[in-house]
Amino acid sequence: MGRSWNPISLYTLALCAQQLGKETEAKRWLEKHRAAAEEFKQLVQLFGEIERNRDDPTFLTKAGAILLRTGRDAEGVHYCQMALKIDSKNRRAHTLLADYYDRAGKKELAEEHRKLAKPPEK
Repeated sequence: MGRSWNPISLYTLALCAQQLGKETEAKRWLEKHRAAAEEFKQLVQLFGEIERNRDDPTFLTKAGAILLRTGRDAEGVHYCQMALKIDSKNRRAHTLLADYYDRAGKKELAEEHRKLAKPPEK
């Protein structure tokens, strides 16, 4: 359950641990719940910004980062790719995709995005 981000599920786990008398574990699940709830709140706000600013890749990239960080990889990749359709030189989106493709074992794609994420040579 390492990258789960469902706030309700995490809260339920905290309650279960507490009922079993596992206070340390309950606190750990509660901390994860709070972090997930905050990320969910940020994501909802970003979706509103994306709706209002359709030509700004910044919000797409931020949403992609949260989605990738929380294990919603397909959605995170999609948002990063949408950002790149607006700005093909978006280094943050390329970095996020490079990191994802590394984790997914797709080394060639990772390397391609890693190169595109580098600042231009002067």
